Amino acid sequence: MPLRTESLLAAATVAYAVAGSLTSPLSMAALIAVVVPVAGATAWTLARPPRPRPEPSRPAVRRTALAWAAVVVLAGTWELVAWLRQPAYNVASAQHPTISVLLDPVTEAQPGRLLAWAGWLAAGWWLVRR
Repeated sequence: MPLRTESLLAAATVAYAVAGSLTSPLSMAALIAVVVPVAGATAWTLARPPRPRPEPSRPAVRRTALAWAAVVVLAGTWELVAWLRQPAYNVASAQHPTISVLLDPVTEAQPGRLLAWAGWLAAGWWLVRR
């Protein structure tokens, strides 16, 4: 990817992170701000042709991959159970905190929200590019 394209992509990511960080938490605007990049990443991933896979030189599944998969499954299960036990979609519960509720002390202030949005978008772009 040429340097100019990467610079434009980085600027667009920062601009979108600023716009997303200005939305109120648990609002329809915040939901739409999250759905747009997720839908774009999904469309991008489904539209591109599959890359040829090199011959495996290692075992197909390593123990570290299994450990990370277990962490992701446990965190996802916790998040889903906590979210389903909330009184309402837009009402956070201290008895059943989601990951976003636990991160509230960091993301309450604007700089923290902006960094969280930028990090989330960058991580998503990294995953889509793999």
